[in-house]
Amino acid sequence: MIWFIQIKILKNLSTTTMHLLEKSSIKMNHGSEEKSAPATTSEPNYQDLAHIFDHLETHFDKKFDQIETHLQQQNAQHNQDMEYMREQINYKTSNMLMISSYFNFFSVPPPPPPDQSPLQ
Repeated sequence: MIWFIQIKILKNLSTTTMHLLEKSSIKMNHGSEEKSAPATTSEPNYQDLAHIFDHLETHFDKKFDQIETHLQQQNAQHNQDMEYMREQINYKTSNMLMISSYFNFFSVPPPPPPDQSPLQ
């Protein structure tokens, strides 16, 4: 189950990364047309790349924090559910022990199940 979640997270992150890169490249191309003549493709604009990298890093940090928070919430809910189930099992076990000790102490056969009639 964990590997499925990891694959899903990576798939979402790669899709988001591509989307952000496309948006930033459109903004860069649009902005460069307004400001000056288009730069040659052999000269990368390092300032824009650094800005894009910072934006992606911030986005990934937020996503990872959201995922971590969600996993912590799921873990807390799981622990609460397990504690409730443990209490219920202990309660049922103690009831069964009390019932069995009652019948053993008084040497009385247990009552028949509800769908059967008493012995004749």
